[in-house]
Amino acid sequence: MESKVHLNGTKDNFKKLIGTIRSISEEAIFHFVEEHLYIKCFDKSQTAFLELTAKKDYFQDFRIEVPIEIGMNVNRTFTIIETCGEKISMSINDGIFIASEDQFNINAFIPHILIYEEGLNVPIENYSTSAILKVKDFKSNISNLLKFSEFVEISTQEKLTIMAYGSLGEKIIIGVQVDPKSNLNQKDKAIIVKADVINKLLLNFDELRNIKLNMDESLNSIELIYQEDNLYVRSLFARTISEDL
Repeated sequence: MESKVHLNGTKDNFKKLIGTIRSISEEAIFHFVEEHLYIKCFDKSQTAFLELTAKKDYFQDFRIEVPIEIGMNVNRTFTIIETCGEKISMSINDGIFIASEDQFNINAFIPHILIYEEGLNVPIENYSTSAILKVKDFKSNISNLLKFSEFVEISTQEKLTIMAYGSLGEKIIIGVQVDPKSNLNQKDKAIIVKADVINKLLLNFDELRNIKLNMDESLNSIELIYQEDNLYVRSLFARTISEDL
């Protein structure tokens, strides 16, 4: 049977793509259309949402014979990609076929899974504060605070700070350097979020690039936006409650 989708690319590009989704959820919906691939997912607790758009030139070859929408187990897909050589091809029809022949002669099949899209559409919020910072700095700060607590408090009181409490009652506050173009106008307000998922997400990004952090007016969530020339990632993390903070 003729495949509806043909993708060829490097192992690193496939790992970044699938790894980014995998940091949020084990499963995701993949929309293959003529000019790009669009992916979206929620985590199990429904407190984190991610949408990703990869333009056709993200891949070495991107051919869509028929637009298609599928559910994919990204954990299994990532495991297979890790075993492949440096050049990977993926084709999709009644299932997902992955092949790599440059170093290891690998052929794998993954069946589609059924995912209900209802509830997967997250509206754009009104953001009253925005910070632009380096991925490297943000990842380092989050990683350091995870040594004390799985929750962090992100505050924009005059400057961007991230805070955590340790199990012995210690309080750790890290001031984050932001780009002058940032708009921190939400004084005396803060939001508590789970840091482990954010940390997993940041591991997939280029450390030297910027990431944009937006905080909504109602303090219900923060939005993180990461962008390359052919890749766009938007993630939302809902406010949570911690007895420690």
